[in-house]
Amino acid sequence: VDALNAYCKRIYYSDQDSSFLGASNSYELALSSGYEKGRAIAEVYIGFYYWWNNNLKKCTVLLEDAIPILVKHRIYTEYGLAKLITILVLWAKGEMEEAFDVVHKALIEIESITTKNNMATARLSGALGVMYYDLNELDLSLTNYNRAKIHSRSNTDFSFKAYINIGIAAIKKKQNKLSAAKSILEQAIEQSKVHGMLWVLEARACYEIGTIFKLENNLERAAEFMEHSYRLREIHHAKPGMVSNLIALAEIEIIKKKNNVALEKLNTALKIATTENLKPKQTRILYLISNLYEEQGDLDSAFTFLKKHNTIAREVELEEKTNRLKNIQLKYTIEKAKKDAESQRKINLELKKANKLITKQKNELATSNHEKEILLKEIHHRVKNNMQIISSLMALQSLQVNDKKLGAELLTTRHRIQSMAMIHEMLYSTGEFSTIDYEQYLKQLINRLISSIKGAENNIEVRVEAKSIKLNMDTSIPLGLLINELVTNSLKYAFPNGDGGNISVVIKSDSQYYTMRVSDNGIGFPADYDFESTSSLGLRLVMNLVVQLEGSLVRSSTKGTQYDITFKKIESIV
Repeated sequence: VDALNAYCKRIYYSDQDSSFLGASNSYELALSSGYEKGRAIAEVYIGFYYWWNNNLKKCTVLLEDAIPILVKHRIYTEYGLAKLITILVLWAKGEMEEAFDVVHKALIEIESITTKNNMATARLSGALGVMYYDLNELDLSLTNYNRAKIHSRSNTDFSFKAYINIGIAAIKKKQNKLSAAKSILEQAIEQSKVHGMLWVLEARACYEIGTIFKLENNLERAAEFMEHSYRLREIHHAKPGMVSNLIALAEIEIIKKKNNVALEKLNTALKIATTENLKPKQTRILYLISNLYEEQGDLDSAFTFLKKHNTIAREVELEEKTNRLKNIQLKYTIEKAKKDAESQRKINLELKKANKLITKQKNELATSNHEKEILLKEIHHRVKNNMQIISSLMALQSLQVNDKKLGAELLTTRHRIQSMAMIHEMLYSTGEFSTIDYEQYLKQLINRLISSIKGAENNIEVRVEAKSIKLNMDTSIPLGLLINELVTNSLKYAFPNGDGGNISVVIKSDSQYYTMRVSDNGIGFPADYDFESTSSLGLRLVMNLVVQLEGSLVRSSTKGTQYDITFKKIESIV
């Protein structure tokens, strides 16, 4: 698809039939393979072919489909060509205001995407050059043609460059700068021999240079270029252009006093102009024919043609008055569109500045957040390591003491420290610094306690259920200590003599509170055990932790021991 489209890009202006065939094949391939960008480019070259052959309906359908895709993929060359064709279709229909509107909106759209030189801006500026020239706004036309030259400087579309140069030459000719105009046109014709160009451009270039030679009274050279231009237009049935050539050639013959030859050319031109309803050209032809008959002494024929001339001239004058009024209205619309475009440009510029500032601030914030994450990770890692060192020291110390009770207390304290260290470890290892998955934490905590207290070979069954429970550090640490105490008690006292059993920890949540049940199926507490006035450090610690969690605790010993605790999540203090 890309190869076919590149081929069409090189030849679309010089060999329309081959370009159409290549673009059609490219379109089918792109469509069958879902290659959106390739399809849109192919549609432009097919559309160009239809436009060139005056099939405007098919052309419009293809370009309307292609343009949004070309903008999306930032394909400026074909976007500019598609917009140029669209604008020229509107201009030819006389829909001038809409044509200007399309140009200005397209320029704003392109400028919002890129400020670099591009073929879209070049083609749109070229279109403005043509439109302002038709309105006789020569300064504005030249400004836009020059802008088109700047944007197309690095492009290899020589046909487009010739198109722009011919437009500039036409302006120079109107300004009576004949030498400059002729030089530009000669360069354009020379380039056409080297690179090839659209016949219509070559025909126009030859016509324009022919008129310059005629003004310079170099009639032989003028006739030579006019004849070549006429032949090109005749081959391609470009009838309005053919009429212009025939009038110019007739005027050359009149100067050379070859009135019969001139009359023959004018009659041919009149037939075409009448068939095509080219009224301004008809008036010029009829006037010249009338003059020729007058010179020959045929006053009846001279009067007849002059009468026809006057009738059509009045129609043309009325149309010109209407057109002048339309042009005044159009100029107002253009000025308004220019002001709107300038206003939109300023808005776009401010939006770009704001976007740059927002992007900069987002990047700075992202960098700052990343640095804070690294810092938090390092802090949690160091806290965990320090706690691990303390835990290891206690383990070593417990091995050195002879008092079994003291050794057991040191081991219990070590478990408490490990329950806190595990939270810091999970916070830095998961990368979530605000909360931890509590079910995962509980499974690791309880398994460590069983392994430490009961050994690797044990017959304790554990059930942990805390699905979707995520708690912050300010809640996780006191709750972890609390569970550590209760499970440690179960492991130490619920299953004497190496008996097996079950331990269960279940946490559930509603909108405001969490409920937790820690239970075992062991021997339970003695019936007369006073839980409130116990001297056990572990149970007193449990009571204090429940208060810290703003919760409540209910204990029962019907079948084993069961603790039902309700608590609130403690909000982190930043």
